Amino acid sequence: GMTMKVGMKLLTGGGNAQVNVAESVVNGSTKKPELRKAWSEDELARFTLTASELMQFQHFMDENERFAGKITKTPVLMVQGAQDELVKQSDNQAILDKISVDDKTLVFVMNAEHLIFEEGQFDENDIAIIVHWMDSPSPKKASLSVK
Repeated sequence: GMTMKVGMKLLTGGGNAQVNVAESVVNGSTKKPELRKAWSEDELARFTLTASELMQFQHFMDENERFAGKITKTPVLMVQGAQDELVKQSDNQAILDKISVDDKTLVFVMNAEHLIFEEGQFDENDIAIIVHWMDSPSPKKASLSVK
């Protein structure tokens, strides 16, 4: 639906035509009414983009798999909510498959949506995923430092 909307804006208004993505982004990110309301009313949130900006963003997203293939030394942890309606699980799996390091993990948080680590959206179990991954033996992780 968003692709069609952007295409129509390009045809009728050119690359500078404004597209409001609030409904699709907010609704795809969470089903929680209070979070939808807070995000929609956030003065710092930007939901209106030009058709050209949206095309640039899509190009950026399409390049994720190619750039993932350039990860050759760094351990990788990807965390996705199993209830995420904004990003397909298969898309993250495809990205993970392109990463060439052995120490790579994709974890699905069963009750989480798209916004996992934003304020108020995570709990001790979500933090435990990261701690467990960091504590798991790996010569490459031993060289990581947190600043």
